[in-house]
Amino acid sequence: MMSYILGLDIGIASVGWAILDVNDACEPYKINKLGVRIFESAEHPKNGAPLALPRREARGARRRTRRRKHRLERLKKLIQTYGILGEEQLAQLYKGKMIDIYTIRYEALERQITKEEFARLLIHIS
Repeated sequence: MMSYILGLDIGIASVGWAILDVNDACEPYKINKLGVRIFESAEHPKNGAPLALPRREARGARRRTRRRKHRLERLKKLIQTYGILGEEQLAQLYKGKMIDIYTIRYEALERQITKEEFARLLIHIS
């Protein structure tokens, strides 16, 4: 019985292949057949931009949005777990008149900030 090895070289716009005959020690000794299949690359012919670029960018935007939302949810849960603010206080955190967050960050260097200000700083940084 004849043994052989199939070798593939998979590229962006082609697939090269070769069938090698091997001896009993599985060492190749002869190229039996070889070839290549070339196909059109998946890009715009005018500017060379990938066809999947809009889909990839949209997927990246969805992932960034989902990750940011999940990060904020985890942070709010952490703020509640450590007793900085309760659930009701977190819900009311952004209602009413607010001091600019950068003013709070500056003032935190000189004075002790409130729990609400600290929670806002953590959320802003994250």
